[in-house]
Amino acid sequence: MNVFWDEKEEIAKSFAGIDISVAVATEGGLITPIVKDADKKGLSQVSLEVKELAARARIGKLKPHEYQGGSFSYCFFKDALYLLV
Repeated sequence: MNVFWDEKEEIAKSFAGIDISVAVATEGGLITPIVKDADKKGLSQVSLEVKELAARARIGKLKPHEYQGGSFSYCFFKDALYLLV
């Protein structure tokens, strides 16, 4: 289940799918490209998309829709994985 709390309406609202952001270190700092509809893809497809997005992020070629709006963010630091919600 992928939900968020709407402070204004004081209710939990659901997202239709799961979009996962992955933190990528760039010369200018971290950016979080998004794998859209990750819940509908296999691990190999998600992995391929992360690699492609990370490569484009490092050379500054992401478009705004590719890094805005993720519902979860993952960050790898050294040998640890962090989930940012």
